[in-house]
Amino acid sequence: MSPISAWPRRCHRGWRAALSVGLLSSTMVGQSRAPVGAPQDSVPAPVMRDAAFIDVRVLTMKPGELLEHQTVLVRDGVVMAIGPSDRILVPPHALRISGGGRAVLMPGLVDTHVHLEAEERTWIGRFLAAGVTTVFNLRGEARHLALRTAIRNGQVAGPRIYTSGSYVNLPMVQSAEDAVRAVQEQKSAGYDMLKIHGNVAPLAYDALGTESARLRIPLIGHAPRNLPFDSVLTHPQVMVAHAEELIYTHFRENRDTTGIAPLARRMVASGTWLTATLTCYHAIARQIGHPSVVDSALADGASRWMPAGLRTIWGSGVYTRRDPATAPSYESAFTFQQQLVRGLARGGVPLLAGTDTPLPLIVPGASLLDELQEFVDAGLTPEQALATATVNPGRFIRQHVDSTDRSGVVEIGARADFVLVSQDPRATLSTLRQPLGVMTGGRWYDRRLLRRLSP
Repeated sequence: MSPISAWPRRCHRGWRAALSVGLLSSTMVGQSRAPVGAPQDSVPAPVMRDAAFIDVRVLTMKPGELLEHQTVLVRDGVVMAIGPSDRILVPPHALRISGGGRAVLMPGLVDTHVHLEAEERTWIGRFLAAGVTTVFNLRGEARHLALRTAIRNGQVAGPRIYTSGSYVNLPMVQSAEDAVRAVQEQKSAGYDMLKIHGNVAPLAYDALGTESARLRIPLIGHAPRNLPFDSVLTHPQVMVAHAEELIYTHFRENRDTTGIAPLARRMVASGTWLTATLTCYHAIARQIGHPSVVDSALADGASRWMPAGLRTIWGSGVYTRRDPATAPSYESAFTFQQQLVRGLARGGVPLLAGTDTPLPLIVPGASLLDELQEFVDAGLTPEQALATATVNPGRFIRQHVDSTDRSGVVEIGARADFVLVSQDPRATLSTLRQPLGVMTGGRWYDRRLLRRLSP
């Protein structure tokens, strides 16, 4: 055991705060000239239509199940039939998408921790290009509600959005009365969840938990660092948004791995989910004292899609300017998070894949595929890693956000959010980086459209 009271923190609140007061608001950065080649506006979605995936292999996300030579029929954005291709009659008007007996159809991916900011409409399509069909936006404003509607109506090509409103912690929320009012206002406005991003007064935390449970709007986010982690386990905060939050609270005094299994049992008993964001912390650790890492990424021609506001965020030096002498402590903290995630997974804690994009080096869409690899590197099987971005978020949405939702699986009655890939991703995760096509809510994006969304 060793003391970790000085363990490194991400501390990205500085530029998040700048965004909240308008220093990098979408209005301001929208006035800047985008780099040559960057998309200038959002792309409309294709028309929803009946479709048939013919002679595909179906990865249903039931444990170990891969169905061969199947046809999947979609109507009105919902799976209507699944069965052997020689037995399913395809309607003559349906869009026919052939898998040739080899391509694999699987649920669309979900990134449960993103921030749609800095001209987000110019890059939101990049999620679809990476097979991400749903995102959780964890700091929302009225424009995100409008974007959510625009995507739902097919006016903008992008993933389905669930969004929180503004943060519900100090200094915005100071008293129990403030907490109740914040919950009621965000629920009334149409937000899907509540996000904690800092310290919370004890009475306010009690009120947040009670009122969020009463109004059935989930309370998620950071673990309040001024309170013991036991507070999270005894309050209706249903998800912790970073594995590192457990370092700053439960493992504040030491990194004794023998404490992971007992913690897992308590998290399972309390129904507490974890979004690990391993790829985010790993990227931060790589940047400490190394400005050339980000400079190279910005100079690369592959970054031409980035709008001016996002380039400002990446080039801010929020991590690269930190003391290089602290780099080993970041690496140590990351290694402990790998051990933590492995132990919690073994203990049955439900895990979710999230990235905290668009922090520096965290590319929208592609970074979720990095997160899946991070899970494998931490000790999960590829199938377990895939579950964190498919069936697990589907369960979370159904339990805590929308009880009528059926997503994250391929089955009759499920939402038609799919990725079509050339190989079984359980054997080759990298196949997800070149999808043959993506469907979201019954809207089909072939390779040509995906390239347009991710130039």
